[in-house]
Amino acid sequence: MAATISSVQLSDGASLLASIWIGSEPEGYAATIDICDPSVKSADDLRPIATEYAQALNVSPIAEQVRRLTVASYQIIAGTDGTDLINLVELSNSAFQLYPWDDGGDYFWKVVAG
Repeated sequence: MAATISSVQLSDGASLLASIWIGSEPEGYAATIDICDPSVKSADDLRPIATEYAQALNVSPIAEQVRRLTVASYQIIAGTDGTDLINLVELSNSAFQLYPWDDGGDYFWKVVAG
């Protein structure tokens, strides 16, 4: 999954924080991708990026195993009590296999946060 995820080109100033492959989904896996993109302030900002990740996964060797895809963007800052997350935006698609990601698919996302 790492090669597939790193194939998505992020904007200047953005970075990949983590990608997690979780095997708790029935008959498949959940993929979670966390990025830090200061330009993402809303679900509308994150949708095209999340869709790029979905398109990359859709044509990868692991595509048939993905059932859920979640993409989040946030920044971590030093807070008064440790670290805080700001600008959290999270999108999820719990039926990854049902959608033809090759046609764009910005509209296939559920807003979880942001």
